[in-house]
Amino acid sequence: MKPNRKADLLDKGFLSKRAAEVMKRAKNLVRRQEKEEAAKQGLLSNIEEAPALDLNFKADYHQTLFTGRDLSLEIAGRTLFQGLNLAIAQPRDCGFDRAKRQRQEQFFGLALG
Repeated sequence: MKPNRKADLLDKGFLSKRAAEVMKRAKNLVRRQEKEEAAKQGLLSNIEEAPALDLNFKADYHQTLFTGRDLSLEIAGRTLFQGLNLAIAQPRDCGFDRAKRQRQEQFFGLALG
């Protein structure tokens, strides 16, 4: 018996039902993803914000901020310098450039341990 091509072309109910099911699944997936994304956004928006801290800076009246005597630095068994006397006076201006401040922080970190 030969397949009836006209009957195959006229029987579109199965195909349209199948396409509708696939589309429904896709829409549900998109809806669920949007819902999960909205929930995550809600979690991110509930993060506490810390109030800005006000610093009550009082200028130090000492003229010398740091005094070091007989300083030495040894790294990996190699002495870089020894017997160094160092005195750091209070700066007259407040503005430090970033590179200078970083070098000072590194030095104080090494000097103070």
